[in-house]
Amino acid sequence: MSRKNGTTKTEPQTATVEVEGSVFSNGFDNFTIEGITFTGKPRQYRADCQSGQFKIGAAKKLDKTLKMEVLAWRKLQDELFGYDFQTWLEIIFIDQQNIISHILFKTESMDNFDEMLLDLAEKQQPIACGIVTAQMQSRSSRANGTTYYAVEFAWQPNQQERIDEIKRFAANLPYEALTVYALPGSDE
Repeated sequence: MSRKNGTTKTEPQTATVEVEGSVFSNGFDNFTIEGITFTGKPRQYRADCQSGQFKIGAAKKLDKTLKMEVLAWRKLQDELFGYDFQTWLEIIFIDQQNIISHILFKTESMDNFDEMLLDLAEKQQPIACGIVTAQMQSRSSRANGTTYYAVEFAWQPNQQERIDEIKRFAANLPYEALTVYALPGSDE
């Protein structure tokens, strides 16, 4: 605001404000999702294999099924979330809201993903040309009789128009920005 001749003049608001190299978005502007959206880091999904549910973050509970359009995946070894050092599978995908997301799997769920990849390789089908459905399946532990869940994966072909849209988006995606967990020995 500025004062001139006893009146108050409000300066027009812009959509973003830069402060020392950081850009802030105006809280009064509508945040819209148009096409595939990457907000600077992937949306975090979790597979809660104790309750048999997928979650967004730690609290937003979903159901037993998660649909993913897989862009990339990798395996890493680390001590994450209080678990012993082990191999983890990280998947970068587009969720049903068209937002770039990621999720981690381990043990039996990771093995099930590997089996789906082998099936796709035999058919010479790239995983990114389809929709992967992750489904929680109940299991019983032989060691102590408790129930837990493992994730099983199924793949179905996507529409060619959607595949082309994803290819265009992926060609400009900064994959280094997708790294959520640093690989051992990196400086992150």
